Amino acid sequence: MDREARVMRYKEKSQTRKFEKTIRYASRKAYVVTRPRIKGHFAKKSNVELEVDQIFKLLLLISGSNKMQSLIIYVMIIFVAQWEQKLLKKI
Repeated sequence: MDREARVMRYKEKSQTRKFEKTIRYASRKAYVVTRPRIKGHFAKKSNVELEVDQIFKLLLLISGSNKMQSLIIYVMIIFVAQWEQKLLKKI
């Protein structure tokens, strides 16, 4: 390969580069969305959230192949747990 061909190949590749953020794994995205944050940084989970994680792991073991359904249930459980925490703080 001579220099001209290498330069042309470099220019072609540089035009096809994509710098925007792409989500490769939906399960990782769902997990990150549910993690607690403080000023954008991940924070430690509370006892309630640890219990929710244990429930989710049991759901995955039970459902096996239907992971999407388990993921939806997991998000719902987290929502309910956070809602309960807010109610307890008001009392």
